[in-house]
Amino acid sequence: THTAGGGGLYGADPGLGDLHPDVGHDACGSGSLTVSQQSEADVQILGVFRFGLSISLVLLLVWGLASQYQRQRYQAQMTSMRALAALFAERAALVHGLWLSQNRPGVIHEVGRAFQLPSATPSKTAVNARYVMSANGWPQGTMHHQEPDTACRQLWLHLLSTPLVLDGEPVAVSPLITSPGCEFRIGEAGFSYRFADGSVTTRGG
Repeated sequence: THTAGGGGLYGADPGLGDLHPDVGHDACGSGSLTVSQQSEADVQILGVFRFGLSISLVLLLVWGLASQYQRQRYQAQMTSMRALAALFAERAALVHGLWLSQNRPGVIHEVGRAFQLPSATPSKTAVNARYVMSANGWPQGTMHHQEPDTACRQLWLHLLSTPLVLDGEPVAVSPLITSPGCEFRIGEAGFSYRFADGSVTTRGG
């Protein structure tokens, strides 16, 4: 019913009063996260981060232990190779002395001499060896016309009386490149021997 003065509406349905838009009901719709969902996502990210950090720490620890083991193994190999180099030089010098005392023959036969091996269990090894001598009187093999690598292997076996193995690892043997001689090595540790003057030079460390 309209008033005579054209004022407001009277008698309207109270349930159809002032209408307001429905605002905010979809503010947390499919494109947004609730507080609980955000917290759960944060926990998952933190868990992944902690797991990655734990793996990194374990790998770092393993790497550190492996590096320490390699350093200790290398030092042990260096010590052993230096001891063998000293013994090799001593044994070569003894053969050189026999060469001088026997009027400088082309071949030296060494029988019966005993020497001490550098090992954890002290022992003496009797020598029964044959050496082909260089022009300057240093052993350069055990047979005439040997291949260089074979001659070097035989020199190691005869002068040291020990297998070509150190700490469970094979000793690499090769002829010297710069001059006639031999090189014995395990990794970076080793020594070289020259036929010309009998010099023994350690390498590594």
